[in-house]
Amino acid sequence: MIHHHYCVDHVLHLTASKCYSTDTYVDAVKALKALVTFVNSSPQGSDKLSDAQKRLNPDLRPLKLMTDMKTYWWSTHEMIHRALKLRPALETLFHLEVVARQQSGKTVPSKLELLQLTNEHFRSLEYLEVFLSPFREAQCALEGDKYVNISLVVLIVKKLYQAITAMLADAEVNNPEMYDLLSAMVDVFSDCWGDPIIY
Repeated sequence: MIHHHYCVDHVLHLTASKCYSTDTYVDAVKALKALVTFVNSSPQGSDKLSDAQKRLNPDLRPLKLMTDMKTYWWSTHEMIHRALKLRPALETLFHLEVVARQQSGKTVPSKLELLQLTNEHFRSLEYLEVFLSPFREAQCALEGDKYVNISLVVLIVKKLYQAITAMLADAEVNNPEMYDLLSAMVDVFSDCWGDPIIY
């Protein structure tokens, strides 16, 4: 009998991908991608984002929104992380866009206004950030090129399992929507590594 041995990176990716399996989270990520694509492809949009950041923190160097890439599994987490970090600047950007339109007497919202992220979008992105952070940390540990990391796999898998089951227990009490999503993530993880995990 031939046993299939999973690639650790692939299992982490499969489990983390469950984050995007419900409409609420899919919609939030799609909305963010659309905004990032527009701002990063538009010199005017990039300038407006930089200006919004300078208004809030004149001494800090403005940051750009990050784009996710299909070939880089964890780029979606980085895109979300950067957007949440820039949330005050983004909200300032959207506000300034509305004010500029009103002052010019225009009634039709600009493209940037139509791409505005709602509070619900940000709420979903915040949840995704929480879900994905332990997986991203595990990935970073496995990517280390200055130390032997094969010996870390067992510990990383155990700690990661503990992290998502702890989030699951908390969600059962506080957030039914999060509970369903985390349950799916735990099921995928358990299918690949066994349930319960005993080392």
